[in-house]
Amino acid sequence: MITSEERRKYEEEQIRKDYENKDRGGSGKGVLDFSLIGGYRKDLFWRPTTENKYNSIDFMQFIATEKNPNKVPTGMPAYKLQVSVHRYVGPEEGTFLCLQKMYGKPCPICEEAEILRQDTTTKKGVLDKLKPKERVYYVILDKNSTNKFQIFEESYYLFQDKLLVAAGAGGRYVTFQSLENGKTVEFLAIKTTKPSSDGISYTFNEYQQFNFIDRKPYDERIYAQVYPLDKMLIIPTYEEVSNAYYGFDGDQTAKQPHVQGIPVNNPVQEAESLYLGGVDPVAVAMENGGVVPQEQIVTTSGSQVDTNTGEVVNQCPDGYEFGKQTDEFQACAICPKEIYDKCNKIYQASRG
Repeated sequence: MITSEERRKYEEEQIRKDYENKDRGGSGKGVLDFSLIGGYRKDLFWRPTTENKYNSIDFMQFIATEKNPNKVPTGMPAYKLQVSVHRYVGPEEGTFLCLQKMYGKPCPICEEAEILRQDTTTKKGVLDKLKPKERVYYVILDKNSTNKFQIFEESYYLFQDKLLVAAGAGGRYVTFQSLENGKTVEFLAIKTTKPSSDGISYTFNEYQQFNFIDRKPYDERIYAQVYPLDKMLIIPTYEEVSNAYYGFDGDQTAKQPHVQGIPVNNPVQEAESLYLGGVDPVAVAMENGGVVPQEQIVTTSGSQVDTNTGEVVNQCPDGYEFGKQTDEFQACAICPKEIYDKCNKIYQASRG
């Protein structure tokens, strides 16, 4: 039975979470873990002024970690976090990384879009909503107002693309993001309304008239204070995205991923040989009704061992059970593709 103390703590936590979400337009999950920077607050995100006057911001660089998805080497400075996301997912309208576009892994929303695309009655507006969108996050200082770090999020095509065109105009390349030699970036944001493909009007900011203004250099010690955007990145599992999309809670089971777009109950063509001696567990499993022959395989912590030779056949780099726990952990989303594909084939075959 739940004690009064447990109930009290839960109620306090419930209000705290609701408060953090009150200005976010819904309770849906996002792509950044704000707990790493003290939690979400209303003034954390910056929005440009659209009152026909210039915005003036300095881009702040953070030190890239091993989670950086934009191929910035670990330890080097990065001024943006560019991601492919599905927005307004499910009843809670959450935002999730697109596992397919970001990491080449199965994505339940992309799979749903492919099924609908083959239906000639599906409207273009429906497919557009399912397509992953390119979003960019920056840490900035607004030179016109507060002297504190804020996060600026915008569409790649609306802002980043225009910024790069301006920075590379005339064959020059303005390193506006540099701590020592950077520039203050000025631009206008014009509020614009246009109809979408489903006939509903939508409003966005049109960015123009970029200028790069000399500024004083920043001290390198500021790196330690800038929000580590890539470290904050939330990499969901397939099940988390699927549950959110279909409105399931954590106790319900959503659909499982396909193997390279092929349902797992279909024969796998040209399956790789994963056993010593050339025996293919996927092919054998298909012949045996989807059951991997366990008499030859012993699953240990993170690896599979051939009991005849004692040699490790397959091993999970993160120590999870190979072929049994696919897509259950965040590490699965960034697992090397060759290892992930082998693990996923065995897992899918074992499920029948």
